[in-house]
Amino acid sequence: ENTVTKLISTGTVKGAPSFRTVQFAPNATAPYSLVTARNEVILSAGAVGTPQILLLSGIGDKDQLRALHIEPLLDLPDVGQHLKDHPILANYWNVSSNNTYDDLIRNTTLIEAAIAQWQTNRTGRLVDSPVQSLAFMRVPANSRIFDNVTDPSAGPHSGHFEFLFADGYGAVSVPQPPTGHFLTVFSAVVAPTSVGSIKLASSDPFDNPLIDPGFFSTEFDVQVMLEAIKTARKFMALPAWDGLVSGRFGPVGDAEKDEEIIAAARASVETIYHPVSTARMSPRDATWGVVDPNLLVKGASGLRVVDASVFPTIPAAHTMALVYIVAERAAELIKRAWD
Repeated sequence: ENTVTKLISTGTVKGAPSFRTVQFAPNATAPYSLVTARNEVILSAGAVGTPQILLLSGIGDKDQLRALHIEPLLDLPDVGQHLKDHPILANYWNVSSNNTYDDLIRNTTLIEAAIAQWQTNRTGRLVDSPVQSLAFMRVPANSRIFDNVTDPSAGPHSGHFEFLFADGYGAVSVPQPPTGHFLTVFSAVVAPTSVGSIKLASSDPFDNPLIDPGFFSTEFDVQVMLEAIKTARKFMALPAWDGLVSGRFGPVGDAEKDEEIIAAARASVETIYHPVSTARMSPRDATWGVVDPNLLVKGASGLRVVDASVFPTIPAAHTMALVYIVAERAAELIKRAWD
């Protein structure tokens, strides 16, 4: 197991620095190793790792690099900027049923037996995931949210927030209680306008980068999450839940007034692990962005990025399918370039 510590420029091609050599090591005290690609290096370290490696290699904002005593080789201020993610939190309800996943998750013996049953004959509780249902919802078009903000969603049928329904207590920011049975409705803002960043903590490649997700840094995102929480409460108060749901639970559930709900949301928000856009793709002649439409790093030679960091913005969807699309397109571009 090794860690890429940086990319090394091996000269220039048509005036552009060439990055075809990769430096790596198993740990901070081990000697470095080098490998050089014949045609190009494909960087696929994700929306956190890719900008970290680029910055360590001298590719990024020249002033920030110099402040860390890293020689700037390519001035691309967008590297590590414009981080977007889907903020998510858990809304909990107490339920009267004991047929949730709660007892299974708490009991090591039960979970081991369930795993063995599934591995033996593909039956039992683990045939299904605790999260089996999703819903993508829109804020009403006449909402005051849009008084000062243009709708950032992709279109009239694209969601602003998402619900994920879990059969049991979905531990996010608060650990699972030792007793009780629960139903969880996760709410996530899927058309966020907040942006964060990835920056280097130091020039040491084994130091974790500084990750600022920027959650709820715009009023739009705050109000969308507030709308999502209120919508979840309305849904769970419908007569269909009578006899099963006995009341809200947890810090978000305890909040009543809007300002209390917002405060609880800020304290409870987590990442849904959909970070994107820290090495954004842009038109070839644009002065912003990190890679061009062929996923080649602008101003460089021999370096292509293939991961979610190249997304120009975040989709109102889970990112996995789009990563597959980018990968398939990248395969076509690479074959076309070198066949």
